[in-house]
Amino acid sequence: MRLIVFILSLCFSNGVIFAQEEAEVVPPVKNQDFVLDLYIGYPNWGTYNFDSYITEITNSRPSTVQGIVPVGLKAEFMLSDEISFTLDGSYSEWGGEWDYEQNTVDGNNNPVINTYENNFKASRFMFQIGANYHLPDLGRDDLDMYMGFGIGTNNINTSGDVEQPGFDAKSQMYFLNNGFFATSATLVNSPISARFRLGGRYFFNENLGVNVEVGTGVRTIAFGLAYKL
Repeated sequence: MRLIVFILSLCFSNGVIFAQEEAEVVPPVKNQDFVLDLYIGYPNWGTYNFDSYITEITNSRPSTVQGIVPVGLKAEFMLSDEISFTLDGSYSEWGGEWDYEQNTVDGNNNPVINTYENNFKASRFMFQIGANYHLPDLGRDDLDMYMGFGIGTNNINTSGDVEQPGFDAKSQMYFLNNGFFATSATLVNSPISARFRLGGRYFFNENLGVNVEVGTGVRTIAFGLAYKL
C-alpha cells in the first residue's frame, strides 16, 4: 500500500513539474509588444508583365527591362496575445526601353518603315492597415506564426517618352496580360489595394529575428528581418 501511495505521489509531483515547465514557455510576441518587419518581396510582377506585354504587341523583346522588387516596412502592435493591428508600406518599380516598327506607305505609295523609340517607367506605392491573428500555444519561445489581412491605397505613377501609336502609358492597361492577369483588371486600376497573408517569425534572441510571409497582391513571398521593440 505504501508503495502504491509512493508511486502515485511521484507521478503527481512529476506532473506538476511538467505543467510548471509548460507554463513557463512564453510566446515571443505577446500583448502590448511592438514589432517591425523590414522586408524584400518577390517576384516583381511589374517587370514580368511589362516584358510579356511589350513582346506581345511588338513581336520582339524589349531592349531593356529593369525594376526594383517590392521593398517595405511593416509595423505591428499586439492588442492581445493573439490579435494585432498592422501598418504596412511597400514600394516597387518597373519599366524599360523598346523599339516599334510600323509598315506604311508614303505619299507616292512607296513602302516605308517607321521606327518608334520608346522608354517607360512606372512606380507603385502601397500603404495598408490591417490585422493579424497569431496562432496560440505553439509551445516555443522563438516561433511566431500568423495569418491576416490588409487594405489600403494603390498608387501607380508612370513616366517616359512613348512614341508608339496606340500605347497609352497612363491607362495602366499595359500591366495586364492574357490568362490570369486579365481577370484582375479591376484591381489593377483601382486606387484600393487588398492583401491576404500567412507568415511566421523565428527569433534568434528576445528582440531580433527573421520573417517570412506569403500572400496575394504585389508580393507573392516576402522575407526579411524582424525586430521587437
